[in-house]
Amino acid sequence: MQRGHQQWRRLVIAAGAAGLLTACQNMPEAKMPNLAALTGPSVAKVGDLPKVDTPQWDDAAEDVNDNRALGYGLVHMPAMEDYLNQLYAKIKQTAEVPDWPGKVYVSSESTLNAHATGAGNIYVNIAVLQSFESEDEIFALLSHEFAHVYLGHQSAFRARLVTESAALLAIGIKTLAKEVNTRGWGSQDNISVATAAANSLILPAWQRSVEEQADLLGATISLRNGYSYASGFKAFLERVADVEQNAAREAQALAQAKRAQAIQARKTGVDKAVGEVGDSISDQVGALLAGAAQDHADAVAREDALSKQVVPLLPSPRPQPRIEPWNRALKEKRNAEVLAHYALFPRIDQLLAANKPRDALKLARTAASGATAGDGTAVAYLYNAMQKGGVNRNEQLKALQRNQAWPQRSWAVQMMIATSLAGSDKPRARAFLDQQYADFGRAQRTTPDVIGFYMTINDAQGAKQMAVACSLANPRYRAVCLDRAQTDAERRAAQAQSEARSKAIADQALEKIKF
Repeated sequence: MQRGHQQWRRLVIAAGAAGLLTACQNMPEAKMPNLAALTGPSVAKVGDLPKVDTPQWDDAAEDVNDNRALGYGLVHMPAMEDYLNQLYAKIKQTAEVPDWPGKVYVSSESTLNAHATGAGNIYVNIAVLQSFESEDEIFALLSHEFAHVYLGHQSAFRARLVTESAALLAIGIKTLAKEVNTRGWGSQDNISVATAAANSLILPAWQRSVEEQADLLGATISLRNGYSYASGFKAFLERVADVEQNAAREAQALAQAKRAQAIQARKTGVDKAVGEVGDSISDQVGALLAGAAQDHADAVAREDALSKQVVPLLPSPRPQPRIEPWNRALKEKRNAEVLAHYALFPRIDQLLAANKPRDALKLARTAASGATAGDGTAVAYLYNAMQKGGVNRNEQLKALQRNQAWPQRSWAVQMMIATSLAGSDKPRARAFLDQQYADFGRAQRTTPDVIGFYMTINDAQGAKQMAVACSLANPRYRAVCLDRAQTDAERRAAQAQSEARSKAIADQALEKIKF
C-alpha cells in the first residue's frame, strides 16, 4: 500500500512538471546573449584580427604530461610534427604573435578531432591524419584551434566563467523567469534550476559561440595565406557536420533502445502511467533544449554562415588545393608506417570479437613493430591479444614494458604494468606506480588513477589523503578523486543519501503543486 502511495505521488509530481513544461513552450522565446563576448576579445567578421593581450600561459611540461594521460597518450611521429609545426609557425606569424609558445602534437585518439590548450599546444588526433586530404584542410584545422588560443577561450573555460560566474547565473535565472511561470517556487529552487540551465543550455551555447568565433578568425588566417577555402575550411566543416550527424543518429538509436527497455520493465498500471508522463517530459525537455540551441549553429549552419562571408572575398582565379605537400608528409617512411599500423587496430578488434585470437595476435605483433614498437596503443593491443591468445604473463608484461623506453610514454600503459605487477607483488607495484606518477609530473589527469590503484592494493588511508589533497588543489577532478577513494559500502551509503535528498525534493515539489 505504501509503495502504491509513493507511486501515486510520483505520478502527481510528474504530471505537474509536465504542465509546467507545457507552459514553458507557450512562452515567448528568450534570446541568448553573445556569450563569447563575456570571455574576452571577439571577432565580428572574416578579415578581423583583434588585438589581444599576451595570455598567462599554462605550464608546457604539465600540459604535455596531462595529454600523455589522455587515452593511450601521444604518438611518436617526429617528421609529421615537424611539418605541422612549420604550419603552426606560419599561423602565429600571420596573427602577428610569432613568439607565442606552443607546439603541435599527435594524439592517439581515434575520433576525428583536435584540441588546443592554455599552454598554446594543439593536439591533433591521429584519425585526422588518416582522413584529411590536403594541406588546406589541416591548415584550416590548426588555424581554428589556434583561434581558441588567441581569443583566450581555454582560460575562460578553465576559470569556469560559463557555469559558475555570477553574470551567467543571472542570465540563467533571467532566461528561466521569462520562460517559466514559477508560482510557488522559492529562491533556492530558482538557483538550482538556473545552475542546471547553465550546464545544459548556457554551456553548450557558449561552446557553439566560441566555435563560430574560431571559424571567423581561423578563416581569416587561412585566407591571408592563400589557401583554398573549398578544400580547406569548407571541407573541414563538412567533415565536422558528418561527425555530428552520425553522433546524433547513434544517440537517437541508443535513447530509443533505452526507452524500449524501460517500457518493458514497467509492470503495474501506475508504473506505466508514471513512465508515460516521464517520457512526455523527456520529449518536451528535449524540444526545449533543441529550441534553445537554435540560435547557435551546428556545423552545417556554421559552414553556410562562413561561406556567405568568405565567398565574396575570394580572389579570381581561386586558389588551387595544396595536395602534394600533404601527401608528401603522409608518405614519409616513418609517418606512413605509423599510419599503416594504426589502421590495423579495427581489424584486430574484429578478429578478437570473432573469437580468432591467433589471427588477432599475429596482426597485433605487426602493429607493435618498427615505428610503433613501443607505442602506447600498439603495445596495449598486443598485450590484450596475448592475453586472449594464452601467451604467458612474463611475455605479456615485456610487451607493455616496451613503452617505458619509448619517446612518448603512455600513462595508461604504466597503469597496466602496475596492475599486472600487483597480482603477485603489491609493494613492488606501489613503488613502480609512485615513480611513474613522479615521472609524469603528477599531472592532474593521473591523480584519480593513482587513488583508485591505492584502493585496489588496500591502502585506503593513502587513497583518502590523496583524494582530499586533490579536491582542494584540483577542482576539475574533485568529484572523481573523491569517488575513487570510496569503498563499495561508502558508495552505497552515498547513493542512499542521494536518494533521500531526491525524495525530500519530491516532497517539497508535491507541496507546491496546486490543483
